[in-house]
Amino acid sequence: MHFFVCEEPKKAAWLSLLKFHHDHVDKGLVILAVTRDSRADVKNLLDNYPLPFPVGAASDMQSTWGSGGDYGQVVLDTNGEVFHRAGTSNGTWNGKLLKALKGSDRLGAKACLRLFPEGGHGKRVKRVRELAGAGKLAKAFVALDAIDASTSASEDEREQATVLRKALENHLATLMKQIEEMLERREVLPAKGALEALAKELKGHPLGDAVRARISSFSDDETYSVELEAAEEYERLVESFWRRGWKKNVARFEKLVEKYPQTRAAQKMTNFWIPHPW
Repeated sequence: MHFFVCEEPKKAAWLSLLKFHHDHVDKGLVILAVTRDSRADVKNLLDNYPLPFPVGAASDMQSTWGSGGDYGQVVLDTNGEVFHRAGTSNGTWNGKLLKALKGSDRLGAKACLRLFPEGGHGKRVKRVRELAGAGKLAKAFVALDAIDASTSASEDEREQATVLRKALENHLATLMKQIEEMLERREVLPAKGALEALAKELKGHPLGDAVRARISSFSDDETYSVELEAAEEYERLVESFWRRGWKKNVARFEKLVEKYPQTRAAQKMTNFWIPHPW
């Protein structure tokens, strides 16, 4: 978790976090940036800073996690325990991260599917919770159907199954809402990844119909196609930046802006990558 304030954000700290994300996201690293500032402040921040990880607004998590002050970092290990605290915004280093990442899952786009509902006991109910925690939502719904259909299920099990079903349905609704918010911000690549992960997970399940319909709606959407093409080129150029540096890429950054001038990718290049000779 990275705690910050939107006013006068430190560019070097954000670049450091972007580097951490780039180097370790495939190893299981999940970054959550958190601020006490409002959603409007965060929206303005994201217009200028191309952060590829979630940002929480209007939060008092700094106090809960004891980071101290508005800036700081807390690293949690794979068991959810505090592994390391740093009082400065760029105080975490790779060695600490690598140790904390031992045993972590590498889920990629599937990470958004996971749900960890509280409560519930009994073998069958626990199995549903395990499936939800692994992001296996279709199997979780099948397991819930089995509880409902079982003549040996107790009344308590049925009540727990009802609660879990509602939690899973709310989870899917929240995911779809978040995907639509990403599309509204023109962050088409993460939205596409989440939709495809959902469609694959819910293949053959009626709850996947809305997901598949949303994916199909893009087939004739020229604006989406251009945004996606620009976003894919943007990702290739940012990858090149990490390997070759700013000087060897800035001309290519500018060409992307010329080729896709009205896209979100061009906005991120113009606001963040082009003006700053790192």
